[in-house]
Amino acid sequence: MNLSRDAVIGLIVLAIVALASIWYVVSRPPTEVTENPTASTTTAGGPGHIEEHAQYYDVDAKYPSSTALSGLPNSADVNAVALMKQWELDTVASFKSDSGLNNLTTDDIKTQGLGPDRKYALTITYKTYTSAHTTSYVYAVFEDTLGAHPNTTYKTFSFDTTSGQNLSLAMLFTPGTDYLGTLSKIAKAELPSIIAARENVKTSEIDMDMLNAGITPTADNFSNFYLDGTDLVILFSPYQIGPYVLGSTEFHISLSKIAGFKANYK
Repeated sequence: MNLSRDAVIGLIVLAIVALASIWYVVSRPPTEVTENPTASTTTAGGPGHIEEHAQYYDVDAKYPSSTALSGLPNSADVNAVALMKQWELDTVASFKSDSGLNNLTTDDIKTQGLGPDRKYALTITYKTYTSAHTTSYVYAVFEDTLGAHPNTTYKTFSFDTTSGQNLSLAMLFTPGTDYLGTLSKIAKAELPSIIAARENVKTSEIDMDMLNAGITPTADNFSNFYLDGTDLVILFSPYQIGPYVLGSTEFHISLSKIAGFKANYK
């Protein structure tokens, strides 16, 4: 069968296009890294320690291996440790996922300059506080995601030392108490002078809009708390009630000032 001149030219063009497509696919450099950039050596670090060191990130997270609830029945101590450990594991997983560490490309690595001296980092430490009827664990979560500056947030756990129960803020008040309104009112009255002193400015010069937004009577604004002796302490993370330079704030409120606070926790 004889092909026309136009048909032959068409076949030649199709062959050239096909060969060019194959060459493009074969010669194009891959976008993804050739090996898992987050492959890590995980070190148990002993009880109460989660540690990971990978090519582009480091994790160092601590939690108690036992608590003051160890003498209570119903595995209160074991449950408390498991609760805090699981929160840390979830926090580590979120850190890696939210930072995109599970899907780094060669372009990401090059653009961010990642390497032995430039890594993402997550560090979690804790302090313990006690009152007559509670023991509290206050976790500081330090994240460096290579932005303008690292950031620190908080997570608190407060346990009843008689029952072993993990306490919410609402559980410290008699039912029906407008405890969030009470705490917001106290914060609005006392925090301006505290912030002004730390910023070395007049009270009239602080950012009241930012402060008011951070102390509106919502559960989220007062979610990080602990009992220290006869004080209720509210933790405010950076940016919550003031600029980043203000840092975090531990706001102590004497229990005697708080209406509706349960007598068995004073």
